[in-house]
Amino acid sequence: MFDARLTRSWFAVLGLCMLVAACGTGRTMVKEPPQQKRAYSAVKLTRADDTVVVPEEYRVRFVSKIREQLYGTNDKPGPFVEDEDLTIRIKVVQFEAGSQMQRWFWGGIGNAGEGSLQVLAEFYDGDAKLAEIQTEGRIGSGFFGGSMGEAVDKAAEQIATYAITNFR
Repeated sequence: MFDARLTRSWFAVLGLCMLVAACGTGRTMVKEPPQQKRAYSAVKLTRADDTVVVPEEYRVRFVSKIREQLYGTNDKPGPFVEDEDLTIRIKVVQFEAGSQMQRWFWGGIGNAGEGSLQVLAEFYDGDAKLAEIQTEGRIGSGFFGGSMGEAVDKAAEQIATYAITNFR
């Protein structure tokens, strides 16, 4: 009753799933934690001048992803509304797209072709600075070398998660 073709098919599907899974990661370094807990219901997202050149497609993707995380979508509201209660000022301080070809060829071995993005996020109540973090999104491998967009998404998610955890 053992069907070798069915077993091979399942292994092929499992292998394909492993290849499709991108290895985008994110992390946050808290540079200045909030001194006291205060909840906000509204957030305004602003951009400071980036210190490095960031391709427009990634800049747009980053802002879109963080806005989705903070404000939600038409189908699902987010944790904040868009207004000037709490201001989050973001600035890209490091960007390296890496090489998708190297990531694909080496399959995540070592740091070959790795791409990364670092963003400084400052949280303000009016002119008073409440907190400062630096987030990083990184892509090391994935299906056809993974997409730098995964690293961008991870950095945006890190900032949104920090805002939700500390200011909601």
